[in-house]
Amino acid sequence: MKETIHYDDQEERVYIQRVQDVEPILKKIQEEKLSVRDVEGLGVKAGTIPGVVVEEYMKEMGITFNEFLSDDVHVRRILLDPDFKGLRVWEGKF
Repeated sequence: MKETIHYDDQEERVYIQRVQDVEPILKKIQEEKLSVRDVEGLGVKAGTIPGVVVEEYMKEMGITFNEFLSDDVHVRRILLDPDFKGLRVWEGKF
């Protein structure tokens, strides 16, 4: 993840912009999908969530990183969201 600090002269405010190239992550997910297509049961990787997606989700939900990690509902909500279908490795139920 890359951070850039911006300063707005008119508003006299500092902004931090975070950018992440998710293409390598999406490519790896596609490769992992091939290896888990016919696998079921415990221990199967459900997906990968890029850091920028986690940050945006936490901001929208008004939660901390600790709150995100301590409740599985947040990971499920992201991975089961149709907008983030590309983050799923395994298409089974979890």
